[in-house]
Amino acid sequence: MVKIFSGRSSGNSDRAISGCQGNGGNMQSVEPRPATLCLFGSPSLSVDGRAVTIGRRARAMLGYLALANQQRASRERLTGLFWPDRAEEQARASLRQCLVELRGALGNAIIADREWVGLGSGLDGDWHALDRALKSDDAAGLAEAITRIGAEPLLDGHEFGDTFDDWLRGCRAALDARLAAAVLRHMALARAAGDVPAALAMADAWLLRDPRDEAVAAAAIGCEMARGNTAAARRRLRLFEDMLARDGDGPASAALRAAIEAVPEPLVVPSTAVALATGAEMALPDKPSIAVLPFADLMGDPSQTVFADGMVEEISTVLSRFSSLFVIAGQSSLSYRDSGRTVQQIGRELGVRYLLEGSVRKGGDKVRISVKVIEAMSGEQIWAERFDGDFADVFDLQDRVANAAASAIDSTITEAEMRRATVRPAATAGAYELTMRASGLLNTYSRASITEARDVAERAFALDPRSGWAASVAAFCHGALRLNQWTDDLDGATSRARELGEIALQLSPDDQTVLVNVGGMMMNIGADLAPARELIERAMAMNPEHVHSIFWGGWLDVELGNPARGLERFEKALRLNPRSVYRPFQLSGMGNCLFFLERFDEAAIVQAEAIRVRPGYLPAHAVKVASLARSGRLAEGRTAMLEFDALGGAALGLWYFRSSEQRKQLRAAFALLDRDRGSTDLRPSAAVA
Repeated sequence: MVKIFSGRSSGNSDRAISGCQGNGGNMQSVEPRPATLCLFGSPSLSVDGRAVTIGRRARAMLGYLALANQQRASRERLTGLFWPDRAEEQARASLRQCLVELRGALGNAIIADREWVGLGSGLDGDWHALDRALKSDDAAGLAEAITRIGAEPLLDGHEFGDTFDDWLRGCRAALDARLAAAVLRHMALARAAGDVPAALAMADAWLLRDPRDEAVAAAAIGCEMARGNTAAARRRLRLFEDMLARDGDGPASAALRAAIEAVPEPLVVPSTAVALATGAEMALPDKPSIAVLPFADLMGDPSQTVFADGMVEEISTVLSRFSSLFVIAGQSSLSYRDSGRTVQQIGRELGVRYLLEGSVRKGGDKVRISVKVIEAMSGEQIWAERFDGDFADVFDLQDRVANAAASAIDSTITEAEMRRATVRPAATAGAYELTMRASGLLNTYSRASITEARDVAERAFALDPRSGWAASVAAFCHGALRLNQWTDDLDGATSRARELGEIALQLSPDDQTVLVNVGGMMMNIGADLAPARELIERAMAMNPEHVHSIFWGGWLDVELGNPARGLERFEKALRLNPRSVYRPFQLSGMGNCLFFLERFDEAAIVQAEAIRVRPGYLPAHAVKVASLARSGRLAEGRTAMLEFDALGGAALGLWYFRSSEQRKQLRAAFALLDRDRGSTDLRPSAAVA
């Protein structure tokens, strides 16, 4: 048995409660109301479709909280931003009055306790639309959102002192840098796909906001040249030079003028890591490839959708045990529920030849699974079958589905390989269903979903104390709550995670899912790496294609100082599971490996994509800043550092790196940004594009 050792711990976080507190008393609860907040130009607020008048500081504070991406702000931070010249008690009293004003307008959408303030749900607006477009990778939505905000600056006309002004200046610079990078990326992808009009539409939307962006202007000229429209390219150059002349500046740079003469080249992706991060279309693997799409739920009970999704993940896991198949992880497949995409589009996006579709119906003690396998490119059905069984034998039913589907697409699969793929022991029906539901809840990976998953898994384990699977899921949930500080009792979560992990290993010492869940939990609670390494390597030996084993193997390599192998593992995990909720953590792991391999430009690109998907993820911000600094891009690095500092900076960001040597390398990179402040860019000329 692997012993789970105690590791680092931290103090309890403050408990957030709805409502504002002043002088020890709670305000009366007011339900949140649908509200629209416009942050570009002079901020404005409307509730239930009607304009609401609130003070300048209240509007600016609302903007600050909205831009924090669901991160809470301390009262100390807010008083320092908005009342820097007032004594502490006077500033805190002013803050309480401001929160009363906001709560009167927005109800319980303002969440506060004695130390922290945050925003709940129900708020939408121009910033939210822009952020959604950036996170969803929606090119058309991004162009529309950029057009809507026009040239208006963020929080225009709001100044409250040096602290606020520095924050706002950094926030504006970081947002514009993020937008400019997204615009260039979408332009490159559209041009590579042959959609030059879409690339130009994106450029024109951005140039209305930042007409002096030479990089985007040059890309637009390149697009015009790519489609043979030299006259349009020269007209764009002339308009750009006229704009510079009106502003009293010199001529366009040589690089911009050279875009007219350049011979158009195809998009060159510098590495597998960058290709995976930026969403390049995937080539088909050498062996038969398949993804299991979300099952239709025929039970008429919305709560049973989680059960249907769990079936998809379980069947995907069984299929992944066939060494002759390439199987996309169930988490990525589930992202296509209600997407409206055709099978051809899904096949191209996931890079697979076959898709398995199906439905599940549960009635009493019986379960029926109907499935079919489709050739993605043609849409042709090549096999279909229906499977009936008792719910108590649901594992056997899943194995039968996976075996039959595997045989349908690859005739070389043998009976011996089928036997190796069916290893999960039977479980109590009620406990099985609850554990599957808990596993499904992990796929959204938020504070609420992980908390609910923990409670559901604990109920499953109480119902069936012999289920190592249930114990391991509950252990992982406790570890995730501790890592993200999503619980009031961090020490209690650590202790319970360790206890359940040991029980799970006693009950199911040879179950791959249990080994990975417990190994991942041990890394999340800061336990000793040796036992975690033993568990994860055993799991990888059982099934080298199991995506979660590969993912945690990558993080082990990061921690143990083996970035080359870690990069290979993260690249493989991202290829197998390209659309999961864990994508930002896969990307950040890749970025870490690239940084420690001294591939700094690529590290910056990959970490920027991780931040786009999960903006508040501090380790990604830390490595992005360090990568920009080490690549000599000091101006970009300082802008990124402002955004990093707004989230907590090195004091919080470096906590995630347990290696003292890695923390030393990151601090050394940060220090570069404090030197030679007169320099704007020391980027090597041979840097990766």
